[in-house]
Amino acid sequence: MTSNTPTHIDIGGIALPREELAQVLPDIERFEQHLPDALAVDRDMQASKGAVPDYVREWPQARIDAVVLTLKEVGSLREQTSEQMKTSGAGHSQH
Repeated sequence: MTSNTPTHIDIGGIALPREELAQVLPDIERFEQHLPDALAVDRDMQASKGAVPDYVREWPQARIDAVVLTLKEVGSLREQTSEQMKTSGAGHSQH
């Protein structure tokens, strides 16, 4: 890892250790390269109730495929992180 390689990667509100992501993702370089596009598409789709943003249609198919794969990975990572937080007791209040 070089000195400019981040130690954590923000997947949209959750920063996860890059080292751990490199162990679970098949291609960390592709993930990092397409993460900004994936987060933008995710944000814009949420804002438009699921409609694919028009600008995506202008992208080459290879870029679309990579962004879709990255979006799936982001969703899976968010779900796993949420589950880990639930099982570790984070977010649970006992009255």
